[in-house]
Amino acid sequence: MTPDVRALSQRFWGRWAVMVIPGAPDACWPWEGRLDAKGYGFIKVNGKTTRVHRVAWLLANGSWPPPGMVVRHRCDNPPCCNPAHLQLGTVRENVADCIERDRRAHGESLRQAKLTEAGVRDIRRRAAAGEAHRAIAADYRVTRQAITLVVKRKNWRHVLDDLPAAHLAAMAKVEWPEVVPC
Repeated sequence: MTPDVRALSQRFWGRWAVMVIPGAPDACWPWEGRLDAKGYGFIKVNGKTTRVHRVAWLLANGSWPPPGMVVRHRCDNPPCCNPAHLQLGTVRENVADCIERDRRAHGESLRQAKLTEAGVRDIRRRAAAGEAHRAIAADYRVTRQAITLVVKRKNWRHVLDDLPAAHLAAMAKVEWPEVVPC
């Protein structure tokens, strides 16, 4: 359901002086209200919690993004509400931005990670020396399958430091599977 844009604009921009710190046209205008766990501001629109950068897009452009499109931040600043920093794109483009700008959690930065980059190097070294994946798994308290995925570089593929140059060149030619969205 499309909200009453005029009423929403009055409500949103009316709070603007309190909830957003406007600046120069090219500067970020951060939302100063409540933020969700990912750092995005939010308000209720038609009884539904909506991220404020989407509301800023609606008010600047007169309509919600079309189906299949998302509002992306050019500035990589989740609380930013500056319409000049917002652009439409697909989820795929948003994920590509996330990966390109190294904003996607991976490796040790994941809360549930049980391994470290040093451990991954050790696992690969031990496996290359012929040690059984099951024995390595017992030492690291993970499953044998987890070790196999590390050794085959399906997981932790960003850890490449100890690979010979010839192996790195061969890996560059491999078509890797699509990355999971942020």
